[in-house]
Amino acid sequence: MKAIGIPRWMPVLTPKRVAAGVLLLVAICAAVYGVASEDIRWFAASLVLLALVVVGIAAGTYRRVGYHIHMAADAAMEARRASDALQQMATAQSELATMLRRGGVHDLRTLVLGSFRELLDAQESTARNSALLAERVDGSLQHATKLEALVQAVEARLASVGASTQSIVTELTEHLTTRDAENSSEARRLFEELLSTQCRLHSGLEEQLQSTRQEVLGHSRGLASAAGKHDVLANNVVELGNQLKLFHGEVVPPIRKIEREIVGQHLRYEVLNDALAMEDVRKRFDQRAAAPLMSGWSLEPSTLLRLLEFVERVSPRLVVECGSGVSTVWLAYAMGKYGGRVIALEHHADFAAETRAELARHGLSEVADVRHAPLESFDLQGGAFQWYAREAWEGLREVELLLVDGPPKATGPLARYPALPLLAGSLASNATIVLDDMHRPEEREALERWIDAFPQISKDHLMWGERTVALGWSGTQ
Repeated sequence: MKAIGIPRWMPVLTPKRVAAGVLLLVAICAAVYGVASEDIRWFAASLVLLALVVVGIAAGTYRRVGYHIHMAADAAMEARRASDALQQMATAQSELATMLRRGGVHDLRTLVLGSFRELLDAQESTARNSALLAERVDGSLQHATKLEALVQAVEARLASVGASTQSIVTELTEHLTTRDAENSSEARRLFEELLSTQCRLHSGLEEQLQSTRQEVLGHSRGLASAAGKHDVLANNVVELGNQLKLFHGEVVPPIRKIEREIVGQHLRYEVLNDALAMEDVRKRFDQRAAAPLMSGWSLEPSTLLRLLEFVERVSPRLVVECGSGVSTVWLAYAMGKYGGRVIALEHHADFAAETRAELARHGLSEVADVRHAPLESFDLQGGAFQWYAREAWEGLREVELLLVDGPPKATGPLARYPALPLLAGSLASNATIVLDDMHRPEEREALERWIDAFPQISKDHLMWGERTVALGWSGTQ
């Protein structure tokens, strides 16, 4: 948003003022010389110069008045735009409240609305600034109206003086052409009258100019103050706009999704299915410690159950997991039944340590190896990607199951795409690749790139729910 720029001060001497002063001084000198020498040409030249000075002053005053009127109109328009932005924000909040009531998520209502406390405070501050700006704009418009009336008065006075001067010059010219003593005496009287009129005109113009200067300076101070308030208002509106975009992008979509799931009864069935799947997973193994706690990054229980069923049916000798956590523990339980091994690649040192501690609690440290692999850059197909350090996986061979559930999306674009280009040479000829989080666009794009680049991927894909896909691999070493 563009703020109005108003000069904070005005210099006393400017080129235009100096030029007007010089012309005025020359006009006075020419008039005095014409009176002294009784030469009508010098006196007429002084009148012409005086008229030029007056016209220049009137034109400058008119332009400055028009400029300030334009600035005041711009400030009023910006205030209206700010008011419209605040109205849109209030409408969005009303829609959010209606959506929360209709979806029946009353517990989330307090949590979401609480996040807007700072936003509401900023909104109130903006409203106060908008009111102050409106008052400043009204005052500026009143100043502009007064200045316009003043300019009209100056122009009327100049027209009156010009008419009087023209009449005196005409009469003086007629008398000077007669050459007799009586006319010469009358001409001297007319010169003196004209000189007195010029002095009165000069004094009046000085008073008018001083008054106009004070009015313009007062008007400039008012607009400068309004511009300062407008700058604050503009910054507040921009900040509010950014927060509103963030709100619509990150808060509204999840809430609408929850609303749709609750209304359509999908959420209830997903919770029931996950609970049943988790119970089935726990019954499959003789646990040596309390079951690891699920988190937002864990495989869904239904997907985990499908994965463990596949492992028990195929009995892979080596499983490589991109990422580590709850799934690593349950895979280690499954692989421990027939002597297989799990190798998990984890870029976060703390997460790697937590998974190792969980494996140790369950007595599975000999079955699963969690390798800390910080992310490093790889050039693939002309692009740079962040993936697990090469030293953690370059010696792997005969990987029969590759589970791609990392790195996280936040580490970079297409974060999981490098898995197959970098580990294709480590896969067994009958390997299976499992890619999680297929509900996200980046994972779907990664799968499309894999299919285009690797003909070894079988055409038939097996979906394990809505978020996970299993791919067959028929390559040879």
